Amino acid sequence: MQILKSIFCTWQGWSEIVIPSIGAIVIPLLIVWLTWYFGSSRAEKIAEKQQNESKLIYLRSLLIYAIKDFLVFRKNIIAKRTDLHNYDNLTSEGKKQLFAIIAFYDTYSQFEPQNYAILSENRHSFIVNILQAKTYILHVYAKLNFFNESLKEGPKNLQGLLATLPDNLMNLQIDIDAAIRSMLTVLEDIEFLEKCLKLKLIQLELENFEKKELKQALEESKSFSIPPAKIVEKPSKQG
Repeated sequence: MQILKSIFCTWQGWSEIVIPSIGAIVIPLLIVWLTWYFGSSRAEKIAEKQQNESKLIYLRSLLIYAIKDFLVFRKNIIAKRTDLHNYDNLTSEGKKQLFAIIAFYDTYSQFEPQNYAILSENRHSFIVNILQAKTYILHVYAKLNFFNESLKEGPKNLQGLLATLPDNLMNLQIDIDAAIRSMLTVLEDIEFLEKCLKLKLIQLELENFEKKELKQALEESKSFSIPPAKIVEKPSKQG
């Protein structure tokens, strides 16, 4: 009994010293750890947000300028279809312009859909829509390249080219319209993600005359049974 009393008294004495000492050490360490943990977590979230903003700004810029280019492609194709219809009445300069090469670039083949995979968690159709847009873009580029190569040989095989050009030009215009619509769909996705994730993206939009051309293109393409897409004229601002 005396031993138990001795142990108990000893523990009481130690408890008055040890427990406050542990508290004096552990509590500050806990505060430091919590500050580091939540501070690190916050820094990671900020970094992730900045990365998402950077990726979407790049993609939006890419698509806006691709649409600008594709509107030019479309205008050239329509002009060639009109000239071809009136070929017999064209001047020598007009006939020369008919066989002028349509310039195009491969810039838009460089963006990679997998770079945006993490964002599909908030917009499940995002990657599918990007893949579709890239497919349409590359398809049009391939056709433009084939078309350009054909035009180079145009004067040598005039009758054969004039016989096949009308259908080829119409199909190329349809493909260009489909590509534009697919890019507009991705721009809708970006606008949704901007609001959903409260991102701050650079505001980009088409020029007024390009908006009119785009609206006209979408109206005309309805007869081609291409899936509808909303015109994204001006991305919404986020504070």
